[in-house]
Amino acid sequence: MRQLVDDTVIWDSRTEAIFGMEPGTFTGSRAVHFDLIHPEDLDKIDTAYELSISAGAAYEVDYRIVLPGGEIRHVASRGSIITDGEGRPTQVTGVTLDVTEQKKAEEALRESEGRFQAFLQYTTSAITMKNRDGEFLMANATYKQWAGLGEADIESKNLKDIFPPQLAKKILDNDRRVFESKKPNSEERYLDFVHGDTRTVISHKFPMFNDNGEVYAVGTILTDQSERLRAEEAESANQTKSEFLASMSHEIRTPLNAILGFAQLMDTSLSEPPTESQKVSLEQILSGGGHLLSLIDEILDLAKIESGNMALAVEAVDIGDIITECIASTAQLGRDKGVAIVNHTANQALPAVKIDSTRFRQVLLNLLSNAVKYNLNDGKVFIGFEQSDPDMARIIVTDTGPGISPERQKELFVPFSRLGREASDVPGTGIGLTITKKLVEAMNGRIGFESRPGQGSSFWFEIPIADTHPCPPADIRPSTKTHQLLGKQTILYVEDSRPSQKLMEALIGQRTQATMLCAETGELGLEMAKEYLPDLILMDINLPRLNGFEALASLRSFQPTSQIPVIALTARAMPEDVNHGLKAGFLAYLTKPIQIDQVLEAIESALA
Repeated sequence: MRQLVDDTVIWDSRTEAIFGMEPGTFTGSRAVHFDLIHPEDLDKIDTAYELSISAGAAYEVDYRIVLPGGEIRHVASRGSIITDGEGRPTQVTGVTLDVTEQKKAEEALRESEGRFQAFLQYTTSAITMKNRDGEFLMANATYKQWAGLGEADIESKNLKDIFPPQLAKKILDNDRRVFESKKPNSEERYLDFVHGDTRTVISHKFPMFNDNGEVYAVGTILTDQSERLRAEEAESANQTKSEFLASMSHEIRTPLNAILGFAQLMDTSLSEPPTESQKVSLEQILSGGGHLLSLIDEILDLAKIESGNMALAVEAVDIGDIITECIASTAQLGRDKGVAIVNHTANQALPAVKIDSTRFRQVLLNLLSNAVKYNLNDGKVFIGFEQSDPDMARIIVTDTGPGISPERQKELFVPFSRLGREASDVPGTGIGLTITKKLVEAMNGRIGFESRPGQGSSFWFEIPIADTHPCPPADIRPSTKTHQLLGKQTILYVEDSRPSQKLMEALIGQRTQATMLCAETGELGLEMAKEYLPDLILMDINLPRLNGFEALASLRSFQPTSQIPVIALTARAMPEDVNHGLKAGFLAYLTKPIQIDQVLEAIESALA
């Protein structure tokens, strides 16, 4: 109580305890009272008292106090004005309650509500509450966005306002099952919003109970599955594409094996050397077949890159020798067209770079061959080097060709675009630059170009400079080894393609003294292996009924044949096929169309 005449304050022991004082120790000074009030709340207290006194009305005020020990607590004061016989205020009387725990509970509730609202606001799941009639009690921002409602008030809407009638009824029926069973349920559902999106979702519904244990609403959490389904569809499409490409590769490589294999045999025959006229024809066969094989490999490369299955072996490499090799590989193409290739990097100190050597070669060969193919007769190609910044090395290939028109330049890296040269006599698929760009980027590099009609083109690519000692580049030059005639050993060839059998019979017959046995199926191959115990087995993979992997496993499980070396010779040439074959236990995994030197080296190594 406060006496207005002398401005003294009277507290009972409970009030003293609230303010952290011992009973009977409060002096009655209003100044002492105000010293215990939090400084930020003094004006609020003073204003509440003065308004109450001037109006003669009751007051209510919540404020903070600071106990003698420094602890801050919350209190609530409620009181009224007492007047004398003439209506003049003489006393302010009231009660003060400690509401600290209540304030903490309220603050915790506000924080909890804030977290809940933030969750509702920012979660990517759509969340709703609906009553038994399908009327919305609440929906978060994600649901409103899906439904095409923006910031509109959804509480006035029904399921019938959001979905087509038939779908709205299905959802309402499911809600009512939750009301009746008082149990949650989940399902995958396709949602077609009248004014919004179409989505496939996982719907989790659950009952919401009041204090009496009655279900007053159904809560729903909708998790969008559209991206997952699109990813699964894309993965399925990629898998289908990979299977198609693998099948296409196999079906083309098998007949190409006979074409190129017999052409190689004729071209290198010692017993019946080809005439000059025949040599010209054989060169055309080998060139055309090689071009067809390169087209297959390009398409497979593009498919591997797009599906994310292109594995790179990046290491620090000195690229000087690789550049020289690529120029040598392109030199004949240049001579055929009268185009000179000038290497400006020959006398430069090139830094080691972080690359996959094989893919770097592929990139540079593509740019060099394009610069030659699309050049003018008797033109020139220049290859140079610049250090574009401290961390990147730039390789530049410049030609003196006709250049590329501005309207065609935007198509340069588009798959299967040949920039209007489809009817020209320059062969190609239009995917070489697409692959080149993706390979450069996969090696953490960049690629670009400059071109002006009538002034030629300049293509450049940048790759990271290495900070470690370089490894020597892998040597991929053709072998010049002279193969020794094999002794009288037995080779079993398990192959269902008759042309491939004939090719291998001719190769073994011309180049070796070995005895050749053939089996057209895996089962027959196993029988012949057990009967003849050959010194070496050449095994196709795509065999009818019992495939090459199964046949190899059977050979390894039978003790007499378990140590016979087995080489895979197959048109299944995808990288995953090669890896699978080597892990399965094939001594070597050779792909069709065969390279005669490669096959003979593998045979010699196996029989050594």
